[in-house]
Amino acid sequence: MPQHDVRSAKNIVTSHAPYSLLPIWRRIYHGYMTRTRLWGLPGNVCMTLVHLAEHPENCEPAALARATFCPRQTMTFILDVLEENGLASRQPHPTDRRRKIIRLSAKGQHLARRMLQNAQDIEREILRVLGRENAETLHTLLARYAAALAARNARDGLTSNSLEVPHAAEGGKIGKRRTEGRG
Repeated sequence: MPQHDVRSAKNIVTSHAPYSLLPIWRRIYHGYMTRTRLWGLPGNVCMTLVHLAEHPENCEPAALARATFCPRQTMTFILDVLEENGLASRQPHPTDRRRKIIRLSAKGQHLARRMLQNAQDIEREILRVLGRENAETLHTLLARYAAALAARNARDGLTSNSLEVPHAAEGGKIGKRRTEGRG
């Protein structure tokens, strides 16, 4: 089995785009996922918990899977972990017996608030290193980058409401399949 050389993978990205943000996004994502160890929960469980706290209206398993970019099977695992830890519960939907609604417990709400506060505190501390003017410039540039990415996604027909997930089609080719409306 061939060994994967991380240096060569890095060179592929930087040789074509010397100012690529991909390595930086990867480091930031890794840094925040590393911080989830503080809470003793997997990163995807922490992200789902915080999402539920911030968006309690988006509380059905399929909607949570779309919002957090997790496969539906992974969301089932995440919800199991939340329930096992007393952080959330699955409740019957008020009008459709086939559906479930996910509600945070008081313990889950408290933990989500602590996670958000911790993330905000860390962000403030890190941005202080840049100084106010540089932090404002960074914010402005990243907001423009995010807007350009959203515009490009829109041109490509990709929106958060119509998540398209690549999958291996016949012959090993990459294709697209809609996950919209799946549960």
